[in-house]
Order: sequence, then structure tokens, then C-alpha cells
Amino acid sequence: MKVGDKVYCHKEIGLNNKGSYYDIISLYDNRITITTELDPNRELNNWRLFYIHTQIDQWSKFSDHFITINEQRKQKLKKIKSLRKKETSLESVIIGHASKIFVTSKIWKEMLGNRFKQINNNIKILTNAYPEFKFSNNIENREKITLLYTGRFTGSSKKRRLDLLLNPLYYALKENNTEIEITFLSDLRREEFKSFEDWKKKFDSHNISLNLYKYLPRIKMFEFIEQSSGLLLLSAGYGPLPSKLFEYIKSSKPIFAVTPKGSAVWQLSEKLPQLFLYDYTNVIKDYTPIERFLIACKMKNYDYKIPNEFTEEFLSKIFLSELESLFTRVKI
Repeated sequence: MKVGDKVYCHKEIGLNNKGSYYDIISLYDNRITITTELDPNRELNNWRLFYIHTQIDQWSKFSDHFITINEQRKQKLKKIKSLRKKETSLESVIIGHASKIFVTSKIWKEMLGNRFKQINNNIKILTNAYPEFKFSNNIENREKITLLYTGRFTGSSKKRRLDLLLNPLYYALKENNTEIEITFLSDLRREEFKSFEDWKKKFDSHNISLNLYKYLPRIKMFEFIEQSSGLLLLSAGYGPLPSKLFEYIKSSKPIFAVTPKGSAVWQLSEKLPQLFLYDYTNVIKDYTPIERFLIACKMKNYDYKIPNEFTEEFLSKIFLSELESLFTRVKI
């Protein structure tokens, strides 16, 4: 690889929405400067490069210990094992030297503690906080139920598929006589958009409308949340607590959450009566949570809580307390 070559950048790198070829304008050690449409001199520092093409290099970010590779290049995967070993070794060194490690859920804490038992006492839980937006309860009365989903689907996890959310909704709602509108504030990928269009046709046949908006300002998203009857959440993994959940909680709206039983979101339901859970991993499909969710959206006589432990003030005290204890120990 040399100055003047072209390098193909995966869309995972985040330079733009599509993979593209870029000119290399300088190389130094592990630093590569390339030309892009948005930034003519973008420097990518300390990114590990992996040779996939035999001559021109295709490279990816290894931040989550995974890489998307064409089937024809499977023989190259053997080389990734050495990279993973290096990353595991580096992770051990960093974690071993950390005095405090903050994770966002109890499950993440357990998983990390099981891998590195010597640092159990250093792991602390610090979740996301509620947004500053003040939601109003002055919602216009209407017969139509409006459901809202905000955020992306696939993102950094291939598990979070559109089908996981729409499939149970479709089978539970298709026999419902109430007028229902489902709105998505989401920047869908091309394959996701095709799936959305297929689902839209299916829902339309039962007089349920699916709407899609993207590139809305954040303040506008909060206004959509404020005017909705109920909110939709997809958390396909066990460890994460999506930041969207905390935006939803503060709105006090009923939340239909598709998530595996025992996940961090599932565990949080003990504190959130407005959370209606659906286990997508269960072979036996039970649509009762959706029915209860719809009743809550329509009748508006459900219980809800907005726990104080997720406020910015509360979480800041935890963080500052941990820092204070660390500095005190260092002084001693």
C-alpha cells in the first residue's frame, strides 16, 4: 500500500452510507490520511488494518470483535485469530490497570466479572440518564392508537432486525378493530427499507398504517414521543439497556419491549409497570403482552413509574462519589 493507491472503505467506518474508494494521500506508521467528500484530509489514527484484497487493501474497524467479510475470502479468516488474540491481550492489560470500570447494566457487570474475576470490586454500574426534555401530559383525545418507534435497527448488532418487532405486532394487531398507526423515526438501510415496504403492504391489508420518517431533529423526535399513544422498543441482546429506553421512561407512556427473557431490559421491568415485555426467543408465541399494551394505550389507565435513579443528578452523584473515593485512596 502506498501513496496514490486507492483504498476501499466499508460503510462500518462511518465515512458515508456506502462503501467507496478513496485516494491515500499520506502514510505514516499506523496513520493513514485519505480524501473524503466530507473531510478532504481525514486522518484515521491507530486503526488496525487487515489485508483482504491481494493488492488493494480493504479494511474494517475491529471495535466489537467482528468483521463482515465476503464468502469468497473465508480462507483469510485464519489471520483474524491472531488479531483477536492481540485485542484480548490488550483488553486484559487495560482492564487490569483500571481502578474503576463503569458498565451500563447488571448483566454487563456479571459478564465482565466472570471473564476478569480479579477486578470484580472495581466494576460499577452507571446507566444512561433521562433527557432534559420536559414532556407534557396534554395530549389530544383521539380514537386512533398511534405507536412510535425511534432509532435504528441493525446498528452494531445484526440481531436487531425489523422483523423481530413487526412480526409479533402484525399477528397480534391484524384482528384488531381499532384504528392503529405505527410510525418509525429511523434511518433504514437499503435492505431494511425493502423489508419495511413488504411489511407495510401486509399491514395495509388490515387497515393498519406504517409511516417512516428520517433525519428529524432531536427536539422533533421528543414531540413525536409526546403525542404518541404508546412506544415500541427492540433490545435483542441480553446485556444492553438502550438509551432510547430512558427517553421513553421519562415520557410516562406505555412501552412495548421486544427482548429476551432475563435480559437487562427484562430485569428493569420490576421497576417499570409501564413496560410490556415480549420474549421473541420463546418458541411458544404469547401475544398477551401486546393486547395488554394496546389496552393501556387506548384506556390510558395504566400504572407507571419514573425512577429517580436514572436522573442526571442521581447518576452524577454516583460518578463523583466513585472519583472521590479513588482520589482519596491515591492520596493515602
